[in-house]
Amino acid sequence: MSNISETMSSLCGRATPLNILIFGSCVSRDPLAIAPESCLHLVEYIARSSLISAFAAEPWPHSEEDLQAISSPFRRRMVQWDLGNTELRRQIEEHTFDILLMDLVDERFAVQETSPGVYVTLSNEFVEAKIELSGGPALAPWTEERFALWTSAWSEFVSVLGQSQQLHRLRINEVYWSSEFSDGTYAPSGGVSHINACLQDMYDHMRHDIPEEQFYRFTTDELKLDKNHQWGIASYHFGRPYWDALLAKLYHETI
Repeated sequence: MSNISETMSSLCGRATPLNILIFGSCVSRDPLAIAPESCLHLVEYIARSSLISAFAAEPWPHSEEDLQAISSPFRRRMVQWDLGNTELRRQIEEHTFDILLMDLVDERFAVQETSPGVYVTLSNEFVEAKIELSGGPALAPWTEERFALWTSAWSEFVSVLGQSQQLHRLRINEVYWSSEFSDGTYAPSGGVSHINACLQDMYDHMRHDIPEEQFYRFTTDELKLDKNHQWGIASYHFGRPYWDALLAKLYHETI
């Protein structure tokens, strides 16, 4: 591990750490585990949340007791932040980061409107809490109705970043789902093509508001899956080539 850290440090070339806030998933978070803290400093990691609930009109009222069924403190905190929908706004308002790294993997969860303008992300962690919700039906991911809600939340997100003069700090981690492993074999690929088409629509929408240079793009070879990934096999659990590619992009940031 020390040799890896030394190699990473030599690639970094930064005099001071780059402060990174992540709103997204393990796709953005995991590679930072092998980056030296002297180069890339993780300010906070906000996961298991759709942009729809993060920029909902109001928080969903809850108590700590509502979340006690969630065994992991990290998972419990993620649900609490999603229900409270203030953490991302707070980080932006307090100017805590140099780079806000965002990916769309956790848009894979359904959302539910519990009252007008109030949304909850139905993540696995939220389901674990066994909270009963009232309100409208759950909106499945990768549908036109949910896309319309997401575009509205995106506009609010862009507005908040713009008002704080931090829109130039946003980086979009433009990953697509895959069914191919690094050894050339394939995993079951049900739905991957449709999901990637939906992701393409979302990235295209983002490009109306931010320039191309704020997108991190990857090759097909870099977005191959890892059979031995620490979190198991999933269509977005990529191997070391992707980790290295993402870290290289962060290392070369001059912001």
